[in-house]
Amino acid sequence: VIARIALARRGNPVLKEKIIDCFALLAMMLKFVQTHKMNTALKNQKSTIREQAKRSRSMLALDASAQETLIYNVFKAIDLSVDVCVSSYWPHGRELDTQFLMDALLEKDVKLALPVVDKNSKILKFARWEIDTPMEKGGYGIPCPKIKEWVEPDIMFIPMLAFDRRGYRLGYGGGYYDATL
Repeated sequence: VIARIALARRGNPVLKEKIIDCFALLAMMLKFVQTHKMNTALKNQKSTIREQAKRSRSMLALDASAQETLIYNVFKAIDLSVDVCVSSYWPHGRELDTQFLMDALLEKDVKLALPVVDKNSKILKFARWEIDTPMEKGGYGIPCPKIKEWVEPDIMFIPMLAFDRRGYRLGYGGGYYDATL
């Protein structure tokens, strides 16, 4: 390489152009390697945080008074006097059980929806849900409405494992809600 650089300095324009192309390619390769290392480090860090959040959540318990407080705060924060569609989620594992909130919303005649995972797309679809809606196992074994009346939610309650000081959500790593939003 050093010999070719010396020849290029002597005025061989074709060789000089090839050397510049090689250096540009090398710079791109180095940037890719650095980005890949950063992405790998970030993925590992998120994975560690997810495991810590799952362990911490397994020790939590939500009692009835906390559920009532959540319902009160939701009704205080959201204007339900307009025709809105609210998307909730069917709890999986130790996620917050939103069934009590969904029941309270139905009592107020709020239109509800649940997400439907299509493994061929990262974008979630939302199907209308009522208390007597037949359910089936959807993507990842999570129940979803069997009869699909597609709706577009105005408000979404989204499951999460953790969040940071700025309010950024850490989910399970599938990226479905991130892609949908």
